[in-house]
Amino acid sequence: MVSSLPNRQNIFAVVVTHNRPSLLEKCLRALAIPVVVVDMNSDQRTDDVLARNKCNSLHVIKLTENLGGSAGFSIGMRYAIEHLGADWVVLMDDDARPRPKAINNFNCCDRDTETIYCAAVFDAKGEVCEMNRPCINPFWSLDIFGKSILDWILGRSKSYQIQNDAFSAGPVQVDTATFVGFFVHRDSIAKIGYPNSEMFIYSDDILFSLRHRKIGGSIVFDPSLQFVHECETIDKTDPQRYWPLWKTYYSHRNSLISLRFGSGRLFWCIVWPVTIKWLLDAHKYPTNSKTYLHICALAIWHGIRQDFSMPHSRIRLLTDDALNKMASADVPTNNVETETVITNSGDAKSPV
Repeated sequence: MVSSLPNRQNIFAVVVTHNRPSLLEKCLRALAIPVVVVDMNSDQRTDDVLARNKCNSLHVIKLTENLGGSAGFSIGMRYAIEHLGADWVVLMDDDARPRPKAINNFNCCDRDTETIYCAAVFDAKGEVCEMNRPCINPFWSLDIFGKSILDWILGRSKSYQIQNDAFSAGPVQVDTATFVGFFVHRDSIAKIGYPNSEMFIYSDDILFSLRHRKIGGSIVFDPSLQFVHECETIDKTDPQRYWPLWKTYYSHRNSLISLRFGSGRLFWCIVWPVTIKWLLDAHKYPTNSKTYLHICALAIWHGIRQDFSMPHSRIRLLTDDALNKMASADVPTNNVETETVITNSGDAKSPV
């Protein structure tokens, strides 16, 4: 870890990791504040990284099984606030890290304790990281809603997302943000609780954001808080295709749950075109279309019912056959994750 800077706001970083030692080491070396690492039962290589970076400001929670990023963030936030006395926590995966001035830029300003602050997130090439764009909830704005419908029909850039020019402008209010460079104060958590740990991965951050906004809290996108996210979960040749295939289940199920919360009564109008489109996406998985349709149908059914009962091990079993076909699939292996990653992508490591 880098040498400490004055921690005026009493910030603790919460990092969730599983078998991505090289990325975790980059993350730890970029942090100059106390860190809580939630280790989802990683192997010896992660233990070695944590041992090399051992210091009084590094706190490690080692779990005996992989409970997913959602549970990891909830556990880490609770520990930082309730046991270590953190006022602010900043969340990130092990494949993300702050740029050198990000934490200092947060510390040097007075911050509203009932406002969540979210970072400008870039990929390893310095381009805006698409999966981490903050958004405006189109169901809370008639103007944005109309534009979003046209965007969906015409297949163009989404009006409800923060556009590129905002990344070099001043702070702006948003409705949702992701858990990469996500700064939240204990006062906000006292009102809305911790993230839903049952979601495993995906949309836990969207649902948490919407809950915060629904009770009147603010979320501010601050471009001076810049992070890097070395994520390759989504196929670079098609942003709508996920590998490994089991991630599609969580993406679709949890999207419906957060969509229902954010859209209210309009959910039953929106859910049909959304889910039909997902089912039609089977053509994007030509060697695994039957498996995709099976996992997609389950995700839709469980998402509509808000059902979290299916264990991760069962979801993995349903998609193992598809994972074994990757060598002969049409997806280039350098553009996708392998079966070995659990939260987002990164180093190829041992299976979950």
